[in-house]
Amino acid sequence: MLQQLIVQHFALVDFLHLDFNNNMTAISGETGAGKSILLDALGLTLGDRAESGCVRQGADKADIHAVFDLHQVPKVKDYLASKHLSSEEDPDTCILRRIVNQDGRSRGYVNGRPVNISVLKLLGQQLINIHGQHEHQHLLARDSHLKLLDAYGDYPERLATVKTISQQWRELDSQAKAMMGGHLLSEAEQQLLAYQVDELENLALEQNELAQLEQ
Repeated sequence: MLQQLIVQHFALVDFLHLDFNNNMTAISGETGAGKSILLDALGLTLGDRAESGCVRQGADKADIHAVFDLHQVPKVKDYLASKHLSSEEDPDTCILRRIVNQDGRSRGYVNGRPVNISVLKLLGQQLINIHGQHEHQHLLARDSHLKLLDAYGDYPERLATVKTISQQWRELDSQAKAMMGGHLLSEAEQQLLAYQVDELENLALEQNELAQLEQ
């Protein structure tokens, strides 16, 4: 669960510190009040693409922290522990941080340790779900059906096994097709050679006949 969001020098925001509790939190405001800016800032901590224009004018960098409670996501705790990214002070807390410079380059951190942006994205997919007003339209996309079914089944180990076997099968299938292609090519060459031999036999050439013809 998202517990805190700290935004500094991002877009129009100079500094903002939001605390969330276990109950529902609603953020309201007029158009242009900055509601979308909060989502954009949160998205950066979850691995979204960073752009130079997101840094507040006059600042050299934007700095964003998102603090998550991990009590209900033991898989994330295990992942952090396996990558030596757990918080030494509180293993049940995960702090995602993103720093974006004026030139658009950025750095990501998990519990104070530098990580690739792909790690932030991986953690973000397991820590939070962001739904827009047209999110229901994804249900009509055929590509999403299998993902929903797999998510409902909750069998990541089996999915990983099937993925590995599928990759192995594709590699073996490619090798088999390459071998079959080579075999067919050899047969074609044999047919050509047999045809040439037949032609020579039909000519019934005698010894030294070629030399005589050349004279």
